[in-house]
Amino acid sequence: MTFNIALKPIQFGAADGDRFEVFPIIENPTNDVQTDTVELSVNGVVRDSRTFQLSAGDEKRVTLVWDVSIEENNVWPVTVSTGSDSASDEATFRVFDDTIRVRFDSKTRSADTSHEETFVEDETKTGAGAE
Repeated sequence: MTFNIALKPIQFGAADGDRFEVFPIIENPTNDVQTDTVELSVNGVVRDSRTFQLSAGDEKRVTLVWDVSIEENNVWPVTVSTGSDSASDEATFRVFDDTIRVRFDSKTRSADTSHEETFVEDETKTGAGAE
């Protein structure tokens, strides 16, 4: 047995082209220095991995990322694993073109495009310098 993984629930998803990140905490519960590889898998495919060494009893927060490239909308399993432990959750992945962004509801864990906002620069002066 080498590393243990603590993964907080994933409260978001990502759209095509977004950067998807998870931040598990990896702990070495042994009395020896250990080396292991931590992998991020989305829908069963390894998307990122890091190999590192931890001293006895140490822990480290790891950042694992995937630049999302998907062709269909889906809710996929996300798994962080080492040679001895794994933790998993699900995330929503959506396909959108560059002109549409999506807002994710952290309570329902669903994507919603009905709240798309457009910001237009207004040349009207306000405040102390207003005419």
